[in-house]
Amino acid sequence: MFYGFTPKCPKCGRELRGVTLDYNQRWECSDCVEDKEDPIHCESGCKVAFVYPENGREHEREEANRLLTVGTAYEVEAIRVGGFFSEIELKEFPGIRFNSVFFKRAASKEGSEC
Repeated sequence: MFYGFTPKCPKCGRELRGVTLDYNQRWECSDCVEDKEDPIHCESGCKVAFVYPENGREHEREEANRLLTVGTAYEVEAIRVGGFFSEIELKEFPGIRFNSVFFKRAASKEGSEC
């Protein structure tokens, strides 16, 4: 949500479920974006894999490596896209936000929106 409204993809018009945009009002959905590995273009229900455990700041790495398993895919509950960093909340860890630099989009099933 961005100041009271749910953002929509400028290409296809689909609502971006679970996405909060701090600054940018034009944001492509997971289907329309060119980079299919970028986790910040996921919506609620998409899968991301924890594949970059060495990224992020030290305190972020410590928490991520304590809770997550390298190579495992997790379901996105919500994502917040900021000006200098983005955070992903996973369905498996409610209330905990992880820096998006730890993830890449996981392969999705045919016909999925992710």
